[in-house]
Parts: sequence; C-alpha cells; structure tokens
Amino acid sequence: MPSHQSPSQSTEQTRAPRRDAPTTDAPEGAMAVQEAPGGGNAAAADAINQANREGRGALNGDPTVGADLGFREADVGDVQGLEYTGPAEARDVAWAVEIHHDESNKLPFDGTPDASQLYTLVEENANESVPGTQTVVSVEGDTQQPYLTQNLVDEPLYINGAPSSADIEQGYVGDCYFLAVVGQLANQDPSRISSDLNAGGGNASFTFKAYDPAGPAWNDEAVSASTELAFSVEDDGALDELHGVGIRANPLPAHSEWWVDYDASTSSMTVMRDDEHEAATWVAYLEKLYMKFVETHGQYGDIQDANSNSNAIVDSNGDQNSGYEIADGGFEHQVYQVFYGSDVVSDRSIDMNFDATDMSNTVVQNKNIIRRLLQLDGQGVGNDRAAMMTAWADSDVHFDRLKTQIDLITGDADSERYRSLRRILVRLSGRIGRWSAEADDAKKDALADKITGSAESLAKPGNWPLLHDPGSDKKWHDLLELASDVQHAGTDSSNGVRNVYSGHAYSVMGATFKDSAGAVMALDPRNLDADLPNIDPQASKVELRNPHHTNEPDMEGNGPLDGNDDGRFDMTLDQFFRNLSGIDIAIVRT
Repeated sequence: MPSHQSPSQSTEQTRAPRRDAPTTDAPEGAMAVQEAPGGGNAAAADAINQANREGRGALNGDPTVGADLGFREADVGDVQGLEYTGPAEARDVAWAVEIHHDESNKLPFDGTPDASQLYTLVEENANESVPGTQTVVSVEGDTQQPYLTQNLVDEPLYINGAPSSADIEQGYVGDCYFLAVVGQLANQDPSRISSDLNAGGGNASFTFKAYDPAGPAWNDEAVSASTELAFSVEDDGALDELHGVGIRANPLPAHSEWWVDYDASTSSMTVMRDDEHEAATWVAYLEKLYMKFVETHGQYGDIQDANSNSNAIVDSNGDQNSGYEIADGGFEHQVYQVFYGSDVVSDRSIDMNFDATDMSNTVVQNKNIIRRLLQLDGQGVGNDRAAMMTAWADSDVHFDRLKTQIDLITGDADSERYRSLRRILVRLSGRIGRWSAEADDAKKDALADKITGSAESLAKPGNWPLLHDPGSDKKWHDLLELASDVQHAGTDSSNGVRNVYSGHAYSVMGATFKDSAGAVMALDPRNLDADLPNIDPQASKVELRNPHHTNEPDMEGNGPLDGNDDGRFDMTLDQFFRNLSGIDIAIVRT
C-alpha cells in the first residue's frame, strides 16, 4: 500500500518552495506571454533559433534552423573534379558538367559522398555547350564545405528515440522543482514519460494522475493541448524568446540529402546539403500540459489542497489563475504523485545535518541520506521499483552556515594573521546575526541585501587571493564556497562566479563512495554503521544536474571545472553536505 492516500498527508513543509528561473528579466504575469502561431514544428524551430549554447540548437556551430546558413566563397579549382590545369593566362574557363542530383532528385547520404556521386566533369575548358551537360563558369562549395540548410525532422519529439535529462533547459517559469523531478524520471524511469506522452498533427497529450477524494483513489487524467508554445512578447508585440523550457536539438543530423544547384543565368553551380535534425520537444510539451493540468487539479494533483496554499487555482477574487502562476514554486517530492499516483510507495523531504568542525561526524549524522543515495543504484529498493532524488538549498541555511564558518575562522588565532579580512568577516557575521533576529520584514530584507553584497565582494576572484589559493587551508576554501552560495541568495542571476543557488532544486544523478586510499567502496545499506567511518568525504562524489542546463559551480569565474557548462557536475560528499540543505526523495513502482 502507498504510504499516503492523499497529498494532504505528505510531510509538512516549513521552507520556501523552489521557484527560480534562469533569468531575472522574465516578463511578469500570464499576460506577458502568448502562444506562437504555426504549430509545434515552427515553434520548435523558433525556439532553437534562440539557443546557441553548447550545441543546444547550435547546429554545426550556427543557431539558425530552417534557413540557409551561408557558404564559403570558393575559388575556381576548389571544387573536387573542377580543377583548371591549363596556362594561367587562360584561367577564365568553362566546364561541361553532368549533374547527377539536383533539387528534384536529391541524394540521401549520411556522411560525405564522393563528388562523382553528385556530378561528373565531361569536358574542361569547353568552348561550346555539350549535350547532356551544364556549362559551368563558377562554383561555390564542395562536399567538404557545402552550402548548408538545416531543418527539424517532421514532428520532432525525442533525440535518439527516448527522453533524457540532458534535454531539460529551464526557461522563464519558476518550476525548477517540477523539472528536477522530470529529470529524475528521464534518468530512472524514462518509459513513464514515453509511454504516456503522445504528439502529432499539431497536438500533444499526457496522462497524469489526479486524486479523487470520493474514491478515494488516484485516477488517470488525460490532458491535451496544441503543440504551439508560449513565447515572451516584446513591447511592440513581437514574439521574443520561449517563455517555458528551451528546446535542445541534436547537433548531429539524423538525415542528410545532397544535390547540386545550377543557376543557368550565371552558369554557376553550388554543392548543397540539407540536414534534418532531431529535437527534444517532449520537455516543452510536457511542461505545457502540466501547466494546463494544474489549473484544474493543482500542483500535486489534489483539488482539496489546491486552494489551501499560495499556489491557489483561483485568486482572492475567485478568478482562475493561469497554470504558470499556480506552478510558480513548489516542493519536489510532492510532484511524483501526479506521475505515479498510488504507485508512489513513499515520498518525503530530509534535511541535511552539517558539522563544520567535524566532517566525519557530518557523514555519520547523514547516514539516512547516504542510504538514499545508494537507492539511486537500486540498492534496497526492491523489484519493480525505482528511487528518485532531488537536492535543494535554502538561503536561511546558507546564511547560517556562512556565519558558522566565519565564527569558526575568527575564533582561531590563525585569523589574526589576516587582520583586514578578519574585520570584514566579524562585521559580516554580526550582520547575519542581526538578520536572523530581525522580525521586521523590510529591515530583514535590507540586511539580506547588505549580506549578499558583502558575500559577493568576499567571493570575487582577486579580492582575497587567500580564499582562491589551492595551497590555503581548507577552511578558507569552505568559506569561499559558502560566500559564493550567499552572494546569489534570492536570485539565480549569475555574474559568472557562483556555487549553488538558494531556493533552487537539482536532480541527483548518483554517487560514488571512496575510502581514504581512494578505493571505491561497495557499501551495503544493511550494514552502513560499520562502513560510515571509512567513507572519505573528500574523495567521495555526488553527481547533480541543474535544470537550467547551465550555471554549474564556478567560483573562479573561469567556467566549470569539466569545461562543459551543461548543468551536470560533481561535488565531493563534503561539498554536498555543506552547500545543499536537504533532499527530496520518492520510491515509486515502475
């Protein structure tokens, strides 16, 4: 039996819901967006036009989709087979060329064909037309660098036939909690998405779960909508960027066709290639369908609870709120029921424990979280079940931990060697203490602004080299991490220097545990007490993914450590417990 019959029985939440989005200049309110005309394929192409990061839509290095991408100006002799061999003074030549594939008879070929498959040189320096050939006096492109056009495959849905967490790129909607869960489904149970999501003919549908208190039971709730997507609207009414998630395109074409374009008016020929690319439109469709679902059933599928919180279905005047307003911020672990209903075996949120003075103690205190991390690999879960996990951070926790770290450092006689820095740290600790005790919201917000500003100055590369020096004591590196957390509290806008964001959710992809010798440990959930003291929190790793599809930790301002800012990154177990506040988990029947 499931651990709960209704979402109202879920763990009571005291922290703020995760509600950020990857930019701070998003248009406000439902009226600031509208659906783009032209159906899903056109909307997807427009979305990809906006994406030019790390290959998401940057097809072969150019973000444009469905339009000519330009060509390299070719000199005579650059095209295979059309190489002038006569004297230099007679360089103005004409070739008689037999074209095998033109626009009406394209050559399907994935890869690079031989030039002879597209055309044949019949006569060089032809003085008159040759029957069955075209007279060519200039050429552009070749099979190595053709004139390229790019389009999406007809009604794109997945890349390589299945959903992937790498497809998720949060947009202007504060639904990181929802997308972090979707990332877990794509990673742990992708068939739950692919089996119930259908798209075609300009429409998409998905079967969610809604709670019926009269049953009581969780029932299938099919939701359908057009595949047109919501775009931001500029002041002049023009469509701008996608309001919801971005759409990732595969930079490698699914299919290619080659041909030679001949212009009789100029006697010129151009080698052409038309690529068709898959695109992961499934995330955009699923998000849109969820926004429609919550307008009737609330964020967590239970109409009883839907109007009992800040994410109400109707406003104070009794008017219907849009799905984008209702879904603005939420709790990850309660979202699983809209996908699994009564097949949610258990779901809960667990706070992390952290002891800045004793990392070994922190590992022991978080035994339950380590056990849950092992469940991501199927350990202790049971047959036909899957574990899902997200991690989150709160600004209150970040402030408190920064103060604890500061007090630890300033209480050490070693800090007297850095008197200027020590004075700044003592002042910052005092501000956090006053902020914590302040009851007036306006004064509390003003103090928070000063704290985040001080943290930004503290973390800025070049201001305090001690914090960035690899040879410095670990306590200074820990201080840098926490200051980098706090500097963005209340926003997820980045200046290039960041760690993790407060009020944000991350998908937890897995963990690797090692001992002090660097050997991987085969932990047994049934015998954790014996293994916990041997876990090295510096060598052990937790892999996370930011739903932004970017914004990985970057405390030096030089880009992410792995050189690829795709949102996926590792943290040591030490860093995981220091910088995240807790996890949301669910065990589901698959």
